[in-house]
Amino acid sequence: MKFYNYLFPFIISCFFVSGSFAATGGDSYGPPGEEYTAHFGQRFASRPNDTYGDCVGTPDGECGDGTTCINDPSTGYNNRCLSCGDYYDGEYPYSDSLSVSYMACYKFCAPTSIPNGQIEPEFLTAYNPNDCKDKYVYCNNEMDKCNGYHAEGNTCVLNMQECIGDHGKGFKFWECNEDGTSCAWSDECLLTQCDDTYHLEPIETDPYGDLEYGFICNTDTIYGKCVSNTADCKNMLGDCKNSKGDGGEINGTAHWTTTGAEIEDAPGKWDFSQCSCTISNESIDGGIGGKQCWYTSSGAWGKSPVVWNTRCEITEAVSCDLGYCQPNGTTGCQKAPAGYFHDNTADFTCQPCPIGATSAVGATGIDRCFMQTGNTEFCDSVGCFKLPSNVPY
Repeated sequence: MKFYNYLFPFIISCFFVSGSFAATGGDSYGPPGEEYTAHFGQRFASRPNDTYGDCVGTPDGECGDGTTCINDPSTGYNNRCLSCGDYYDGEYPYSDSLSVSYMACYKFCAPTSIPNGQIEPEFLTAYNPNDCKDKYVYCNNEMDKCNGYHAEGNTCVLNMQECIGDHGKGFKFWECNEDGTSCAWSDECLLTQCDDTYHLEPIETDPYGDLEYGFICNTDTIYGKCVSNTADCKNMLGDCKNSKGDGGEINGTAHWTTTGAEIEDAPGKWDFSQCSCTISNESIDGGIGGKQCWYTSSGAWGKSPVVWNTRCEITEAVSCDLGYCQPNGTTGCQKAPAGYFHDNTADFTCQPCPIGATSAVGATGIDRCFMQTGNTEFCDSVGCFKLPSNVPY
């Protein structure tokens, strides 16, 4: 029996490992496909020509395994079987029967271990004087998206790698098509950490069916998208309406805060305390005017009609009821002060009483103005006197 007939199964069982595969020196990565399937059945190098024959003069007429026939008078060897291991420092110690040249001596080529995989030789044997050549790269657990490796050149690279995305950083994955003939890094970067002025919002759907929802590879690392820590209140809260159903204008900026998050284990929440809604033609004390109402968690934003809370302030008066007006330096409608009256519901101006006259608070017309007893003095050529009692103007 020839030597390789019993050694070949042992070599295959020792050298073959399960994992990803790539031919070295090429530009494409990934599983071998048909190239390796066709090649694997002839892993031994082809025996050189003119190295097979009888060794005339030997007892059996041929040289056995591990020897070769030498017929070189200059060396004194005439048709003699000599050990392959005695030459070339024993680098090519093996041969098959009927070898008639040192070129028929060969060595076995072992795989080279590399981190997280190994490199297989092109052939499991190399004939003198050829050397072993690395050819195929195997990587551990190449189908494991989270913990496996794939070949890039002569290196095994983890299938999950850090990446830079929009306003943060995270991880991307090495992906192959169904038959494994085309592989590449995924376009999407699953973000796990955001820049200083952004925060992470976990995804609502999982793009990878083999990953636990919202987490990277069964760890406690959450992934999602990076969102700015500030947002326009109008975009966040929709619209607001006054008591008549008329639309108002939302203003202000919402801020993301990690203080007082309302949801258990939540990383933060939106603070809408700086959001307000300004409306016009709203009922106010003594008339119609504008209000600015601030958002609170008990508010009813986005509902119609909105339920305004107590954090409202009047911004202006549009019109005031009879007896109410808007004094200079104030907002809203107030009772007309003494000495003034208001008799026109189409405006909010406080009208003064005529010179020398006054009025009670809340006067509704000029007829409510009067000349006050003891204060109004009349004089003529005879002398002066004061009114004995109030006299309507």
